[in-house]
Amino acid sequence: MADTVKSRRKRLSDLYAFGTPATISDGHNEIDVWVRKLDPLDHDWVQRKARAARALVRIEANDPTSERWLAALDEAETYRDGEERILEGCKLLAAKRIAERNMSIRAELAGGEDSKWAKDGLLDSLLDAWQGDLDDEGLLVAHLDPDHPRHEEAERVWTQLQEFDAEVEAALEAEQADIVDSYRGLDDDERVERIAKAIVDTEAELIGMQMFERALIFKATKCATRVPNPDGEGEIVVEANPPGYYFESFDEVERLHPPVFARLLRAYNEIEVPVMEGKGLPGPEGSSTSSPSPGVEATSTPSGPTVPADPAT
Repeated sequence: MADTVKSRRKRLSDLYAFGTPATISDGHNEIDVWVRKLDPLDHDWVQRKARAARALVRIEANDPTSERWLAALDEAETYRDGEERILEGCKLLAAKRIAERNMSIRAELAGGEDSKWAKDGLLDSLLDAWQGDLDDEGLLVAHLDPDHPRHEEAERVWTQLQEFDAEVEAALEAEQADIVDSYRGLDDDERVERIAKAIVDTEAELIGMQMFERALIFKATKCATRVPNPDGEGEIVVEANPPGYYFESFDEVERLHPPVFARLLRAYNEIEVPVMEGKGLPGPEGSSTSSPSPGVEATSTPSGPTVPADPAT
């Protein structure tokens, strides 16, 4: 067994190649795998799979006789009549612009000449302290632990981050109603068609996100083996040497039971460099399997710094 983990000359590609063991059991059988952070080539492959999945949805919907487009149009028709439904439809159409404006406001406050958050890099410093890096666990841990020696420092930083978030929300609230109202002047038929397109875009983003996660698990899950624990009794799980992909086909990933898939995805998220997501903003591509609100198109990575939502909630 020792041969499977024999040492080899380290390569530059080994740097930042974080991994973690994952032992999965259904109560009867137990299987070990190694979940490894994607290298740039694998990450590009995963992104291409996700983009292709999104594109297929939109291509199908471009056919006005397709089931996908007709289903979206039927759903959009429910927003044609009634003041409340019309308002909801306008909100769906405005969602993307509101999200983009949210990001713009964050960038403006973080980098504006007259903004206190830009002075001496205040916001960047607060976010760096909160998130930490490879050599510093960051203040998030201290924020969650009242007995942590840096807890009071973490609370001060957290308060300032929430002050920034509140300033963003106040500025956005002042513009949000105008953005929604801008869609009220549309002709009924045009508004319904735009809503149908927004529904298709939402479905495309959701399917792309799901494909991203499946492709990620396919590439990140590696073969593992058990070896004697060098620091004590028993055995530990390590990546097999030579390393190799665990799944023999992509179809094998698609047939995983949800608890197994969720466990692998959670293991991967644990080794990712933490990205603190802003309140009300989409996370990194493939970061969640939850469905977005109808009509809300997923947007790109925020252009300005984002403040974390409370991890304790």
